[in-house]
Amino acid sequence: MDPDLLHPLLAFSSEACVVLDRDLNVIAGNALARTEFNMAAGSAFGRGFELTPHTLRLIARCFVSTAPIRLSVSEMQGRNLTALGWRLGGAYKQENLIALKLEASLRIRSEFIKMTAAHRLGVQRAKRLHMQKQLLEDRNKHLATVAEIDAMTGLLNAQSIRSQMLANVAAGTPFALLYIDMNGLKAINDTHGHAAGDAAILALAEAIRSNVRQNDSAARMGGDEFAVLVQNVSARAVLHDMALGIASTLACHRIALPGANSTALHAAIGGARWPKDGATSELIEKAADAAMYAAKVSKQGPVMAGDPVCQTLTTPHSCRLTNLSPASPQV
Repeated sequence: MDPDLLHPLLAFSSEACVVLDRDLNVIAGNALARTEFNMAAGSAFGRGFELTPHTLRLIARCFVSTAPIRLSVSEMQGRNLTALGWRLGGAYKQENLIALKLEASLRIRSEFIKMTAAHRLGVQRAKRLHMQKQLLEDRNKHLATVAEIDAMTGLLNAQSIRSQMLANVAAGTPFALLYIDMNGLKAINDTHGHAAGDAAILALAEAIRSNVRQNDSAARMGGDEFAVLVQNVSARAVLHDMALGIASTLACHRIALPGANSTALHAAIGGARWPKDGATSELIEKAADAAMYAAKVSKQGPVMAGDPVCQTLTTPHSCRLTNLSPASPQV
């Protein structure tokens, strides 16, 4: 057999590979075997490695089987190698030869383990940073929500709804504002206690919540005063119907009082539209507040800015828009 015929076979291996005879002499080896392990043709495989009896038995098994047999070999210099050996078949099946592939040294494997550990630590660190960032974002969202929400009713607060009105004015988006005030809340507080007064406020908040549309905004302005920002409404009749819905829902609700008594609730509601009833959000808020005062005084149900009842009031709360915005049309 010509050993040179083995070199093309070994050249295809991407790892160090040698062919050994029964005396463990190297018959042929590829470039990696020569450069990495100094195992050229004619050298003795056993000279460079510590071969234990167990290893020798595994090598002997390779000479009688074409099945891959894995074994560990210790190099004289201290490196531990993993080898894969098997009997050569095909054109070489009559020869007493085995192929031995030296896969990876402990040094290389250790470097890989270090790299893997560093990568794992990097991934874990990235996950921790992502979780910390998510927690911070969630906390900021919570703080922003708390800053915009009335703690008692869960509706928006005055600052939030005023910011929305300013945004609508800046964008030129028409809107209307309903101002709502509970009737007789002071008497409920004085006679039956603040628990009954709180129940009345919560009842009004629920009546408002159940009558506003999905894209509208409801807020507690403070005490027993509420407001609803109604988007894209220019018809006074639509605003009036929404106010009637809130008043009717509230009137159907009775709150429990001490001594097994109960009482019905009522509210005064006024409304104004931008830009018809005022040029700025501040003027609209004043107009809606004045209309609400007119509704409270007249006791005729919801009042919209520009209604005849507004024109008859001469109190400081007058909702005559000529006093608020001379340029605003009376529609």
